[in-house]
Amino acid sequence: MKPWFKSIVLAGMCIGSLACVFFTGPEPTSSPTPSQTPLALPSETPTAAPTATRVATATATPTPTVIASPTATPLAAGIDPFQEEILYSDRPAWRAFLGWPDDCEAGFELHSRQPDDYGGIDIYPLDDNQFLIFVLCTLGPYWVEERVYWLDDRASLPTAQPITLPELVQDDAPELGLHDVDVLHGAFPIYDPDTQTLTNLHAYRGMKDCGIFYTYHLEDARFVLDEARYRDCGDSAEADASVLNAYQWPLVYPPPLSAGLFHKVTAQLPPLGDWRVNVQALPDDSLRLMTSVGYSTFHDGQWDTQLMDEGQTLVGVDAAGRAWLFGESGDVIYYRRAGEELTSADAGWTPVTDPRALQERGVVSDNEGKVWLATAQDVRVFDGAQWTIYTREAMGMPPAEWEDLLTEFTLTYVESQQQMWVGSCDWGGPGPFGGGGVRWFDGQAWRGAQLPTATGCVTAITADAEGRVWIGMHHGIVKLFDQTTGNWREFPLPEPVEYRRGYPVALSLGPDGAPWLLSALCGGASCDATRALYHLQDGAWVEVAGPQDYFQEFYQGPTLPVLFDEAGTPWFFMGMMAFRIVDNRLEQPPSADLNVWAATAGKAGQIWVIANAKDDTPALWALEVNK
Repeated sequence: MKPWFKSIVLAGMCIGSLACVFFTGPEPTSSPTPSQTPLALPSETPTAAPTATRVATATATPTPTVIASPTATPLAAGIDPFQEEILYSDRPAWRAFLGWPDDCEAGFELHSRQPDDYGGIDIYPLDDNQFLIFVLCTLGPYWVEERVYWLDDRASLPTAQPITLPELVQDDAPELGLHDVDVLHGAFPIYDPDTQTLTNLHAYRGMKDCGIFYTYHLEDARFVLDEARYRDCGDSAEADASVLNAYQWPLVYPPPLSAGLFHKVTAQLPPLGDWRVNVQALPDDSLRLMTSVGYSTFHDGQWDTQLMDEGQTLVGVDAAGRAWLFGESGDVIYYRRAGEELTSADAGWTPVTDPRALQERGVVSDNEGKVWLATAQDVRVFDGAQWTIYTREAMGMPPAEWEDLLTEFTLTYVESQQQMWVGSCDWGGPGPFGGGGVRWFDGQAWRGAQLPTATGCVTAITADAEGRVWIGMHHGIVKLFDQTTGNWREFPLPEPVEYRRGYPVALSLGPDGAPWLLSALCGGASCDATRALYHLQDGAWVEVAGPQDYFQEFYQGPTLPVLFDEAGTPWFFMGMMAFRIVDNRLEQPPSADLNVWAATAGKAGQIWVIANAKDDTPALWALEVNK
């Protein structure tokens, strides 16, 4: 039976039901429509149609298989593969030959039929006496179930064998791979004999505005999956023309392998349960990916994952490979190496006022193997035996102006000088309200109480290989301290049009030692009304991008610093775009459409990002500089 006739049969079953208004299926268009929610596809998908039987499972991309179960009997009387329409009276002879199971026949028999009614069998002649046969099993309100067979009538003893088809293991998680099914279910499958392609819309509801849409092509007695498009029922409540055309749904299979100058390294991330991630390039060229529930190390193409126990929160991993964590309260902190028992590090520890504040601060290791971390109330260091706690007073910082202000400490280790630098900022509702300035610990005592940065809000600190320290402060002030000469220099940011100078959000140094700074700008009652990116060149700040170029994009995704590839070229990530910076401007068009959640650069300049491309799921990507 040809597709138009099958449509008539299905429509007749559904007259008066809204579920069957769009039974003819979508028409192809030139390009898919990208999804607006790239991070994660929803996992709950309401399905009214039955699930096909799984006959094989694979986490990689399998080759669709043909089940070898041939019959070896001449075609019986009444079985003619060239017959244009198979009637219901012909169906028993065809079942005896093809051998479809009882549940298929039981589903077809749910509706009473006359001998000259449609028999639920469609035959498509192929080359050299070979045939593709679709057998209807169940006809639902907006879906059907069919089985597919391959008939070879070239020999004196013809053979017929069932064909399985690949589907996604989970519709909204293409990274889980494919499995083969022996039942084709959808609303409804359409085979085009001219192009030898099969399309199948597995709709989640009668409007057919959400579900999974498959496209296959026939190749050597098997169907090969070309693409799958997915749309969740919660994506939009509007049933316009675009959502009813499955050819315009977001493409989820095959996932993209490249995006501009970036290529996908791994298709699947470790199961760390949270996309608020931190990725670090380690000295041995491996990577460490961390969330609040665990961490994973990527080395030689493999992930080695360590998950925390239930109720534990990861603070960070130190240079010795110890994971630091705390329980539901901040009364005690623990550490654990991979494969070892949990060890309490409670000597000298005092409860923290806000344990959640530890979650994303991480830990910092110094050259002596000591571990530093900042809480919301102080700075702490563990020497292997016990904690030493440094309050603001102990570091020589003045107290906050008001008791209800929240203090945030910034830790930076200046390796060349073996110094731990600490900046502080006091926060209220609109933004910064001063702070205790910056101090550094030289191994013996805290320094800096008499210097120009003794007070004020400090939000960013970084240093070059010679120990020159750049300090970013509120009101758009950036100061440089040259420890070899003791000299200080000040570099105020330009006064922005229609805004006020705010505070540094991210600060990094280029290969030439010049800083790149992402700054919040103040406007009205808010002190992060918008942002701007600057580069210090020849002693003056140059605006690379500002509110006139991008506004909302600065807030789409996490805040990331400028990174530098192995050629020394700067890169900036925001608003689902990866930009190469050329001549102090963001190169247009963007180098890649990537929604970047975390990024890092190794010592050799290899840039790694945790990102997803359009409708793909987050994965590990790497920059190809020479591409």
